[in-house]
Amino acid sequence: MKILTQNCWGVPKRNRRGRFDIIAGTIGNRPYDVVCLQEIFFSRWYKQSFAALEKYCHSYQKGVITMKGGLLTLTGQQPKEVAFHRYQVQGNLFSQQVTDAALGKGFLETIIEDEESQEELTIINVHNVSIYRPNHVQEMHLLAQSEQLFRHVKNKIENGRKIILAGDFNFERESMTYCAFAKLLDDSTSSLSSRWDFVFTNYGKADCAKKADYVTHRHCYPSDHPGIMVEVKL
Repeated sequence: MKILTQNCWGVPKRNRRGRFDIIAGTIGNRPYDVVCLQEIFFSRWYKQSFAALEKYCHSYQKGVITMKGGLLTLTGQQPKEVAFHRYQVQGNLFSQQVTDAALGKGFLETIIEDEESQEELTIINVHNVSIYRPNHVQEMHLLAQSEQLFRHVKNKIENGRKIILAGDFNFERESMTYCAFAKLLDDSTSSLSSRWDFVFTNYGKADCAKKADYVTHRHCYPSDHPGIMVEVKL
């Protein structure tokens, strides 16, 4: 199973449409089984660049103005269930986190059925609040979101669910928060030097030395985050 996670850098400027089209082209031309995309904030952006990816089933949730969490998950199988979980604690309104708070951070849960085992597989696409400056208040908002996500995933695991957890977590590999998730699940991206983007799973095993890598799009990175691909052996 090939899994791609990509923060698409949904900044309205800097040729956003062109960058999104390049990322969509890469996804369309490569055989991914699961794709987790972040920062696709508006339905118009999704329709312009990603809606034409017809070989995938598309999971997202529409809000009043934005796509909830700016999250889009693509799967080879038709989802059995899709739900967006909004974080109870959003960004600090009196800092650069105000944009994150206005957009509404959370995680998108997509449940599919593994064709071979006939078991359910829960895919959780994540984008946590950013820490723009070393600041205790901003860090506490990130910690609160991470704790809510951790409790949700832990409950799933205790109920015997198979999990793929991927996205832009915005905590660093050296943090205690990362260590908590890495004890709960296997970090399939442990061979990479990624700072914020990870793929965790308890579903199969990844040959990290050979099967985790950065993804280029037309030999470039059209985002402020490199895409990450992991191949998990079932």
